[in-house]
Amino acid sequence: MKKRSPIVVTGFTGSGFIGNSALMFIVRNKGFKLRAHLRSEQIPPMMLLIDGEPTNAFRVYGSERNDLLFVISDALIDPESTWAVGRSLMEWFKGMGVQEIYSVEGMPYAPIQEPRTLFSYGTRNKDLSQHGVVPTREGAVQGVSAVLLEESLKTDISYVTILVPTQLMSTIDYGGSAAVIDVMNSLFKLGVDATPLRKSDEMRRQMMERGRKGESRGFLSSLRRRPDSGAS
Repeated sequence: MKKRSPIVVTGFTGSGFIGNSALMFIVRNKGFKLRAHLRSEQIPPMMLLIDGEPTNAFRVYGSERNDLLFVISDALIDPESTWAVGRSLMEWFKGMGVQEIYSVEGMPYAPIQEPRTLFSYGTRNKDLSQHGVVPTREGAVQGVSAVLLEESLKTDISYVTILVPTQLMSTIDYGGSAAVIDVMNSLFKLGVDATPLRKSDEMRRQMMERGRKGESRGFLSSLRRRPDSGAS
């Protein structure tokens, strides 16, 4: 890869699997190519089968001109390894001439209203208000993303974290992923249709609602009036 000063977007495994799910949806939709991968014994061993090919869990996809890079990890990095992984990644970014990093993070939050409200914090007065994202002065960034944020403060690289409220921890938040894609479309003029994700989110909601109603009927049906004793 030639040095092209690309814009970087990161999506790592976290609450609701929002970052990696949203970015992989875009990768497939836009035909981004696998450009690089990060391999380390400090990353838990994990190989994915993507389109029938064994693929590393921590990888980099690029647009046709490599002016936009998506860094995606489906492996959950151990806390004691995050500094080494994050710093190595930042050194590679600096070598590529990266000037902007956007990070997508799931943020456990309740209650959630639809359409989903996303929040962001940016260094160097980076503000995403015009892209439908609400600036915030409160929140938390963890793991490799936190390392990238801290390391960016030592450089001229601007860093923006996009925080996506979610109530899901161990399953994919399709609605949150769709909301992220809307922001990516606004930022980078991608034109990706997130309708399939919204349909999956609606199906999940309907299934949960049917489950709740089924539990309610089951409980009420167990309540029976005691037979009449015959006394008048």
